[in-house]
Amino acid sequence: MYTMQRIQKKRKARIASPNKRAGFTLIELMVAMSIFSIVMVMSMTSVFTIISVNRKAQSLSSIIDNLNFAVESMTRTIKTNTEYAIGTDTVSVENDDGQTLRYSRIVDADGKGRIMLQRGTAAAIPITAPEVDIDTFRTVQLYNDGATDCEQPMLAIVIRGTAVVGEEETDFSLQTVISQRDLRIKSSCII
Repeated sequence: MYTMQRIQKKRKARIASPNKRAGFTLIELMVAMSIFSIVMVMSMTSVFTIISVNRKAQSLSSIIDNLNFAVESMTRTIKTNTEYAIGTDTVSVENDDGQTLRYSRIVDADGKGRIMLQRGTAAAIPITAPEVDIDTFRTVQLYNDGATDCEQPMLAIVIRGTAVVGEEETDFSLQTVISQRDLRIKSSCII
């Protein structure tokens, strides 16, 4: 019995004692909040950096998509039209209406190289984004349409430049080979 009474007394004393620790001290709370704040600041800095990098990547992707679209449009025009003529940094084709379409690299007022399209005698219009600076636009004739030539007319285009997103610059290099779809089989080429 004595032990039973003693256990009950200790239990009552423990519950009633105001000196027993039931929570955290002010210093413990301040230390925990400081550590939490430091971790949150570092985490948020990382999150903001990731968001910034993602925006730049999306902008660069959009610019490169624009450039790819411009080159694909130029390639399609050259493939489906006839009588192309090339210069060092120009290529011209004649469409079904007899209108000449000319693609060339022209430096604009800002000093950036742009690929321009000129239809007939109209003013040339840019087909590349303003964020793209074309350094090189070269055309090379691989096969011509001579009287003794049995190959389809074919040319290669090389484009080099820089895409600018904010303060970041990305160099690029594109190359494409174009063969006209206007099949011209000469009687001398048929075996």
